[in-house]
Amino acid sequence: MDDHSDDIRRPSPRIEVYAGAGRKRWPDDLKAQIAAESLEPGAIVTDVARRHGCRPQQVHDWRRRARLGQLVLPASADTLSFVPLVSESPLPAAAEGTVQNLSHF
Repeated sequence: MDDHSDDIRRPSPRIEVYAGAGRKRWPDDLKAQIAAESLEPGAIVTDVARRHGCRPQQVHDWRRRARLGQLVLPASADTLSFVPLVSESPLPAAAEGTVQNLSHF
């Protein structure tokens, strides 16, 4: 019986192509950008991942890391953020009375 498994003329049912030298390294700022894009209203994780050439599982992992505070997402242009005001000098006596009076309303 002839064994044709080594016959190079016979087409292989599957071809594997390896490009590059292994895993792609994603910088944190790009991960954050992709995760933020996936959190936009109406965004579909699979579509976002495909657009950026990564796997949906990676995007889900980056979103999880963002929730845990391990990945800082960029601020959206539509998002307003407030920063607490901290004064190093005490308020004048007149201003303190005004603030106290306003607190009763």
